[in-house]
Amino acid sequence: MEEKGRREKSTGTAKVKSYEVDRSEPPNEDRDSAILHELRGLRKEHAEAVGDNKRALARLDTSIKELMDGTASLEQKVTHMEERVGNTEDKMTRMERAAIFLLWETTKLSECNDLE
Repeated sequence: MEEKGRREKSTGTAKVKSYEVDRSEPPNEDRDSAILHELRGLRKEHAEAVGDNKRALARLDTSIKELMDGTASLEQKVTHMEERVGNTEDKMTRMERAAIFLLWETTKLSECNDLE
């Protein structure tokens, strides 16, 4: 008999038999109610966590939308400013050409006046 017990322990069947013995006991209502109470608590915690996650995702989504709107607004401002800079550069180029032309005309008129 001792040899059989040794073989059961060495093969792991002793654990299976002890589990079967535990299951064959009559159900303990206090233990079952404690387990049910714990499960209800876990479900409640899970539901709260899901709600918290949904609220956090909603806040994150709102923040992302605000950032996207702000980014779009800034991009429009940059585009507008680039256009203004381009227009100013074009005006300066035209003004420089006009100034060069006027200086050249003034020089020609001075030469004509000197020749008279």
